[in-house]
Amino acid sequence: MLFRSEDTELSVLRQLEESAFKRGGKGAVKQLHKDIEISRALGKTKPQEITNIKLSEIQRFKTLKPETRTALEQFLKSEDVIIGGSAAQRAQGITTRTPKDIDLYSPFPSKISKGISTILREHGEPTTPGAFKNLFDIHSTSMLKANIKESQAVGGGFWETYKPTVTTPEGMTILKSGVLFRLNLIWSVAGRP
Repeated sequence: MLFRSEDTELSVLRQLEESAFKRGGKGAVKQLHKDIEISRALGKTKPQEITNIKLSEIQRFKTLKPETRTALEQFLKSEDVIIGGSAAQRAQGITTRTPKDIDLYSPFPSKISKGISTILREHGEPTTPGAFKNLFDIHSTSMLKANIKESQAVGGGFWETYKPTVTTPEGMTILKSGVLFRLNLIWSVAGRP
């Protein structure tokens, strides 16, 4: 975790300010406060339109066979995973940038890794650690929940009271844009876990 559990919202904010000051002086602290206000506003908004995540549109997935992509899409819909990063941003119309890979969060990251490896192997795709890492960046949801809890200083809400996810029309679970923005804000100032 980036911060201790006993830290209050104010002490977390002070830590972020100190970190920003060390990185860029008063201007960085001023920008931090602007970003916090933006994140609070984003946290209260709902995406206008959520589109499906198409693996064929993700840069590193374009080399996979269409049937492999279809199997992976079905897997992501059926498993307990949350999609984050630029793929989730793109599905919410926040960015037009083409994602390079997919950030996944699951309470069972090793199970998800094994499932994805099985699909790749069954379809004759490379399953080396390097090839796999190019496609997916998999984390535990416990890390995600801890970081969302810590983000209270920059936009508020805990996992239990503020639902940080939405579902695409085809059934994939993605992080809301406001949550993504707050997490990126914390990670840019305090460092990514």
